[in-house]
Parts: sequence; C-alpha cells; structure tokens
Amino acid sequence: MNAWTSQYNTPTAKALIAQLDPEARPLYESFRTALSKQLSTKPKLKWNGLSWKWCEAIELDAGGMLIAVHLVPDPANIRVAVTLSSSFFQANAPSDLPRHLHNGLSTATSIGHQSWCEWALGSQEAHDSILELIERTQGSSHRSVK
Repeated sequence: MNAWTSQYNTPTAKALIAQLDPEARPLYESFRTALSKQLSTKPKLKWNGLSWKWCEAIELDAGGMLIAVHLVPDPANIRVAVTLSSSFFQANAPSDLPRHLHNGLSTATSIGHQSWCEWALGSQEAHDSILELIERTQGSSHRSVK
C-alpha cells in the first residue's frame, strides 16, 4: 500500500519521499531543505485528511502573516499548501507577486482572516516563487513555530 494514503500506518518522511517520481524527488527535497532553512525549523509529519493525507507541516504561532506550510508528497502531484493571514494581502498586492503564484492565489479558500493557497511543485519556477512568497511573509514578523 502507498505510504502516503495509509492513514493508520504512520510513515516516515523518508518513506514518503521514496515514493515520489525519481525525477520529481530532487525538487521536493530541495524545497524541503530551503523551507526548513528559511523558517529555522523542520517540518513534522501529520495526517491531514483525505485531500492532503500524510504531509510534512510547519505550523507557526498565531499573529504573523504566515500561519502554516504543508508539503503534500502526493506521488501523482506534489503540492505545497500555504495558509496566510489576510494581513499578508494588505501588505502584498497579488499583482506584485510572481506570476506563477497567481492561479493558486485566485483559487484560494478564504475563511475569516485566513486564506489557504495551494500550488503544484512541478518546476523550478514554482519552487522559487513559493519560497519567495514565504520569504515575503517573514519580513520583521518572523516568530517561533509550534
């Protein structure tokens, strides 16, 4: 059985990464390393329901622009999901963000003061654009993780 879909068998991050397409794996690992460095923490493995299944998640303390980042190691479509506070959009007009992010921003789910954005991590452009978005959330508001 696929480690990503088995809710009751907790996989390791290594097992999840091993199930990714060999050509996609380096991009996922590069993103994971850069994200950990940028946020000064490593993601934790977490079951996130039927849509995202097993993810590597970094959840941050409330109060900043970046609330959480989920790496979704879906063997069929590797994705990165970012939860942003509405304060991010007050400080950053979507038109000022990399063009590659526009589709994920336009299809984001917004509830209250939070938006859930999601992008496929299928290219170096996606990799760099998502990391740029996360970098913009940090500014002077970097705070500790849970």
